[in-house]
Amino acid sequence: MSWNDATAYCAWLAKAAGNGYRLPTEEEWDLAARGGLKKKPYPWGDGIDSKMAWYGRKWNGTRTLADVDYGKANGYGLYGMAGNVWQWTADWYVPTFNDRPVEEERGLYRVLRGGSWANDEGFLTVGYRNFYSPISATSSSGSALRCPKPGWRSGRSDFLARQRRGGAGSGLHDVPHME
Repeated sequence: MSWNDATAYCAWLAKAAGNGYRLPTEEEWDLAARGGLKKKPYPWGDGIDSKMAWYGRKWNGTRTLADVDYGKANGYGLYGMAGNVWQWTADWYVPTFNDRPVEEERGLYRVLRGGSWANDEGFLTVGYRNFYSPISATSSSGSALRCPKPGWRSGRSDFLARQRRGGAGSGLHDVPHME
């Protein structure tokens, strides 16, 4: 699934459901993937766990991908935040050189997070960022589409306010299939 496909699906879902579905920002994805954990490299903690993430596989047709609820949910009840398929975010990827943005490449790539079935464990860390052209699709990107719940504002301050109130977890949820 390409980034363009993913955003078209979110637009379709928003219209069908009468709510404002969209792709999460990178910050929203990061906070959701961590499931409430702080300073841990993986959504479940410190070390790689093959019972928690689907990774390091070779292509095997329809058996290549794991079920969306593979493993155990993170602290916010989300499955598959590491491995299985890369997940698109709403943000542009801006490469840097000497800690400054490379202006010539701004607007060329969108950010993917989470790693995939084909990657090793280094790609599955919460902080790892990947990028790809928004018009291109791969067999390892975008099938586990995440959309923020309608009405959930982007940004750390809203997320932290919800946590202090004991509120609504990550604000992300899995979305239904288009019919």
